[in-house]
Amino acid sequence: MLFTPKISKQNERLQELKIEAQEYSGLNPELFKDFLNNMTLFEESLEFPDLSSNYLYQAIDALERTALYTTSSSINAIDMIHEIVKEIGVEAETMILESSMNKGMSFRPIYLNNIDDFYIE
Repeated sequence: MLFTPKISKQNERLQELKIEAQEYSGLNPELFKDFLNNMTLFEESLEFPDLSSNYLYQAIDALERTALYTTSSSINAIDMIHEIVKEIGVEAETMILESSMNKGMSFRPIYLNNIDDFYIE
């Protein structure tokens, strides 16, 4: 029997969101690199909910700080980055929540607590 990793719709959506965020990588390439590195570490550490949430929040922080480098001509980038951050937070926290529930561990999400109609499919 061969093992083929299953790519969930959430993983696909996270990849799409990282691609959307890449549009703003030029605002601060170092912070964007921090974002991508922490997202990779998040994805690799999903078996450990506490560790993966730490990497997730570091990634989100780096992406949010990228928005601080906007100019007057890219002012709507702040709103776009904030929307991407919220979506990444919800998608990633759902993955962490599912992992922690499977392990019988607790997890206190930040982004999931701020949406009205949360449910796990």
